[in-house]
Amino acid sequence: MDVIVAQATPHALAATHVTSTIPIIFGASSDPVGSGLVASLAKPVRNATGLSLLAPEVTRKLMELLKDTVPRISHVVALAYASGFNRAEVESAAKALGMRLDVQEVREPKDLDQAFQAAATDLAPRVS
Repeated sequence: MDVIVAQATPHALAATHVTSTIPIIFGASSDPVGSGLVASLAKPVRNATGLSLLAPEVTRKLMELLKDTVPRISHVVALAYASGFNRAEVESAAKALGMRLDVQEVREPKDLDQAFQAAATDLAPRVS
């Protein structure tokens, strides 16, 4: 075998556990450094390389656009799939813009109801 082509992060990670010599090319990863696929974006070092969807400046810009669109926004709920979400970057962007971030993990469609319920409870007006 000359090369392994992996569609996404879980597939590429599985391949890295099997070989450290055969080149692995992954189609897309939201955070190849954070997931452990590569040591750095500039120089992967090991036998895996591919495309990164990680773009911290885009994350910050999206949060800025949200704030520009809804200037009074103070609390954001993010529905996130763990392997496709750079929590630290989104939290940093929200904090810099004076917004509180609540992350609800959604791994499967069945998790959506619980995530929406938790978000609605968290967003409900507080009665003192």
